[in-house]
Amino acid sequence: MKRRIINWWKNSKIYHCIDARISSDFRKKLKNDNFTILCSNCIGGVIYHRLGKQFLSPTINMFFTQPDFVSFCMYLVYYLYQPLHFIKTEFSYPVAVLQGRQEIPTITLNFNHASSCNEAEKLWEKRKVRINRENMYVILYKLDGLSIAQAKQLEQFPCKNKILLTAEQIP
Repeated sequence: MKRRIINWWKNSKIYHCIDARISSDFRKKLKNDNFTILCSNCIGGVIYHRLGKQFLSPTINMFFTQPDFVSFCMYLVYYLYQPLHFIKTEFSYPVAVLQGRQEIPTITLNFNHASSCNEAEKLWEKRKVRINRENMYVILYKLDGLSIAQAKQLEQFPCKNKILLTAEQIP
């Protein structure tokens, strides 16, 4: 019943009017125009969409575990040059790995909004070349068993705009 009410609300004209108004207000206030959002889940796409901006990140419409996302950021240049290797899983969406080497771990990418491996790879390749390394934002969550030490690794990532969302106080 609750899901039906939520779906009814999200499909209503009043919801879309309110959403369009809020998005319009955000767009008017935006001063930073050419930015990359690296995040471990769909929130980056939601932000780009709300602001009416082009997706300048390969991490849109997919998700990582938090430890894999930290590795992705820490070895960003390395991973961006690695080919996607799609693997068979029990999931109905494409899943790929980016192979690591020595101290660089192999990480898993879940393309939960892609309908095929081909679509996932095409979007990944198109968006990864758009990254603006001079104007990046990183969004990390304290989930998936992410340790404080792993989160602190991200302090070394050369980007001044980083946020860690957590339900607990962290020193």
